[in-house]
Amino acid sequence: MKFLKKLGPIILSVSLFALAVWEITPPEDLSQATPLQLAAFFIPLLCFLTFLFNLYFKFLAKSLAVSLVLTLLLVFKSLDLFNFISLAGAGIALYLVIKYIKTPSKSPMQSKIPKLSQLKKQ
Repeated sequence: MKFLKKLGPIILSVSLFALAVWEITPPEDLSQATPLQLAAFFIPLLCFLTFLFNLYFKFLAKSLAVSLVLTLLLVFKSLDLFNFISLAGAGIALYLVIKYIKTPSKSPMQSKIPKLSQLKKQ
């Protein structure tokens, strides 16, 4: 049942992305796109990637970081700015952000108070 709860946002974001691709007329070039066209394409894509990577990482902040980097690389590719330097820079930035983000502990109710710790052990 937990897995089905995680699939709901993925299916919804893929549906919104497919609807945006199907209904909105594509521009000739990314630089000619209106803000509505950009938002309608990239926001569902970002949500889909975030929820998809959340199945693996099980932590939304890390999933969002990976999704943002992949979306940024897609924008670089569409603007013909995708090269080894941008790829390396995005990889280094992603590595540093993921290392900086701490995964929360499994038990949020861990107590550092000695008396409470002793009561918990009993």
